[in-house]
Amino acid sequence: MKRSKRSSERRSQLAEARRVLNQLQAELNIVEKKDDQRYNLADHLAGFYEEIDKLAKGRTLVEATSLVVDQVNDIIRDAKEVVENDIYLGRIKEFVPAGNNPVYPDVLLVARTVRQSLERCEGELDGKRKAIASTQTRARTVIAALECFLSGEEGCELGSREDVERYVVGDLDASCFYDEEDSGQDYFDFDALDSQSVEQFIRTTESDRGNEEEADVTDVEEEEQQEEAEE
Repeated sequence: MKRSKRSSERRSQLAEARRVLNQLQAELNIVEKKDDQRYNLADHLAGFYEEIDKLAKGRTLVEATSLVVDQVNDIIRDAKEVVENDIYLGRIKEFVPAGNNPVYPDVLLVARTVRQSLERCEGELDGKRKAIASTQTRARTVIAALECFLSGEEGCELGSREDVERYVVGDLDASCFYDEEDSGQDYFDFDALDSQSVEQFIRTTESDRGNEEEADVTDVEEEEQQEEAEE
């Protein structure tokens, strides 16, 4: 009866892990779509910048044409839809189509600021992509461990790394395992998984795990110091 209850709980965890994995794929799709938008806009801006750079030479006080002003305003607007939380881009305002048009050097300055924001955005999106991919690996490892547990194969409920590797799709997240000193083998950390929600376990970053380990070490050191003081 106890085994049946545990299996039921593991099946619920497995369903949740699969849901999180699907959610991560949706998040990755959003990042990929935004990166495509960024790439296309950067490509368009490169051509625009080159032409304005040519027009700006020797025409410091010449007003830009209305077509140029419309195009740079479109570029500013499109960039703000793609780039998030960039204070320098946020300070850029669209040119107001009233009165005198801006001179070419001003248009060039704005175009350069937008171009730099797109370059920074590329790095940020790449970082998000890598973070999501790492979390997907962790999710697949959790799924594999749970499938292994539920397989009914002898010993699989222990979640040894060797057994889990047979179920995982892609790479294995080694941080999900602990080293058992007596056997010298690595086992999936079901205790850590059971101590929190499946999504929390999956989305725990390396930085978070590092902070937890440092906190554990600090707690041990404080206990040792207290024991020494009492002695």
